[in-house]
Amino acid sequence: MKIYVIGSSGSGKTTYAKLLSKKYHLTHYNADYLRYIQLENVRGRMERDMDEYKKIIGDISKSDDWIFEGAQSIPSLLKNSDWIVWLNPGLLVALFRQWKRFFTDPKQRLEHGFIKNLKLSKGIIFSQHLGKYDPSRFDDPDYNHVKKLELLLSKYPEKLITARNWKDIQRL
Repeated sequence: MKIYVIGSSGSGKTTYAKLLSKKYHLTHYNADYLRYIQLENVRGRMERDMDEYKKIIGDISKSDDWIFEGAQSIPSLLKNSDWIVWLNPGLLVALFRQWKRFFTDPKQRLEHGFIKNLKLSKGIIFSQHLGKYDPSRFDDPDYNHVKKLELLLSKYPEKLITARNWKDIQRL
């Protein structure tokens, strides 16, 4: 079984992917941990070489059983998955979860810091809720992240599940 869990920060991707991983005995992959290398004994992380990252993604997409979670849509994983779960909670839920994680997880605070967490909040507000990464482009009808994601995911109606809250998730 191959499951792709996609959603913005604070949507519950990691929590849900871990639950599914245990339930179905699937190897769990987190896009952030594959894309970035945590630097030891310092705050921050280093971006992995793009060719190396693409190879890792290619290997995962060809394997038989996996659960992959991330905020970005990766075409090979979407195509090769058996199920796509789009976690799309309301804005306040996502912001609450993001800040709860920041204040309860020391690793999160060390890795990102307060200012980066504020920028992440801005990203959740503009990209998830308003559909725009860049607020200066509000008048550009072609620049809407949410609409582009909806269009991309609409290519897979037979395997797409959209969940806005835990009741939706528990039905899966």
